[in-house]
Amino acid sequence: MKKGFTLAEVLITLGIIGVVAALTMPSLIAKHQEKERIVRLKKAYSIFSNAVNLAKIEHGDPNTWFIEGQPDAPGAQVVYTILKPYLKTIKDCGNKTGCWAASLKELDGNPYSYGSINTSTSQWKLLLVDGMSIGFTVSGDINECVDRYSLTGYECAVIHIDVNGKAPPNTFGKDIFRLIIHTDQVIPSGLFTNNAMNNGQFHNRCTGTGTPVPPIGIHCAAWVIAHDNMDYLRCAGDLSWGGQTSCR
Repeated sequence: MKKGFTLAEVLITLGIIGVVAALTMPSLIAKHQEKERIVRLKKAYSIFSNAVNLAKIEHGDPNTWFIEGQPDAPGAQVVYTILKPYLKTIKDCGNKTGCWAASLKELDGNPYSYGSINTSTSQWKLLLVDGMSIGFTVSGDINECVDRYSLTGYECAVIHIDVNGKAPPNTFGKDIFRLIIHTDQVIPSGLFTNNAMNNGQFHNRCTGTGTPVPPIGIHCAAWVIAHDNMDYLRCAGDLSWGGQTSCR
């Protein structure tokens, strides 16, 4: 005589499967989204590194692109105009709205200290064909763009990137990152000349586990690109450049 499962047994089994799925799926989805953002940040880094290298052939090093006294939108427009031939752009918002989410957060959940990129008139903003939101900004001070500042935190221009555009979480260190155009190269924000400096900025201005200096989350790009993870979202206090680079 063949034995089968009773309806009650089948329902119990399905119920157990449902509970397990409910407990594990959010974590799996979150990890997948995190990995996708890492891939997109690395893609952005490649795009802009390539664009700057090609622009250098025609225009020279970035420290020759700027005219003293052209801060904010005019200077940012110069950067975009030089790099535009090497970017696949679907929308150019200039210094108007429409290319960024309405509000942004720092990694600690607070509103972004410097306000809205979307409504900022000092940044030049655009959308790439793959949906990334881009914002260029410059200080207009040529003294911040010379060889002696290489990799010490000064820059010719800053590139803000929301790797998934207006989609959530719109948070620095999660889907918003910064790349820096230095005198002759593009580097991820948070990369300095040695591990001690990297650690200081990582714990202060990425994770906020040191002595936080707002805005928290802006110096996370270097960690993500170098170590291929966002484990600072889970075990920030255990991580360090030159030491433990992932959660155990």
